[in-house]
Amino acid sequence: RGGTYGVRRLPSAAPCSLPQHRQFDFWLGSWAYSAPNAVPGTNVITRDPEGCVIEENFVERGYRGRSVSHYDEGTGKWYQTYVDNDGGRLVLVGTFDGVRMNLNETPTQRYYWRPLDSNRVQYALETSADGGTSWTATPFTALYTRR
Repeated sequence: RGGTYGVRRLPSAAPCSLPQHRQFDFWLGSWAYSAPNAVPGTNVITRDPEGCVIEENFVERGYRGRSVSHYDEGTGKWYQTYVDNDGGRLVLVGTFDGVRMNLNETPTQRYYWRPLDSNRVQYALETSADGGTSWTATPFTALYTRR
C-alpha cells in the first residue's frame, strides 16, 4: 500500500554517476569556518549514499544553516538551497569552471568555493556591474580549514 508518499518514480539504473556529480566533492568533510569580523563556526559537508545530494550543516554560536546541493544532468547546472534558523534562504544556481564552483544568487551576485589545497577551501562573494560579463570581489571572504 502506498500511503501519503507511496507514489514515486522508478530509480534510474545508475543515478548520479557522471563525473559532473563529483565536481563539488572537494567540499566534502568536516571544516572549521573563519571569516574577518565573524564568529568562528563549523561546517560538516556530506553526500547521500546514492551520491546525488550534497548536504551542508553549518553551526556558528547559536546560528545554524543547512543546504542541499545537486547537479542536474538536464540543465548541466548545480543547484543549492540554503536555509537558516534566522529565517534566511538562498537559492543558488551555477557551474563548476574547472577551478571553482560558482553559484549565482542573481545575475549580478555570485558565491564561489575554490579549493586552495586538500585542507583549505576559500568561500567568497563577487558582484557584477555589467550583468555577469566581469566580476569584482567583495570584502566578504571566508576560509574553510579541514578539521
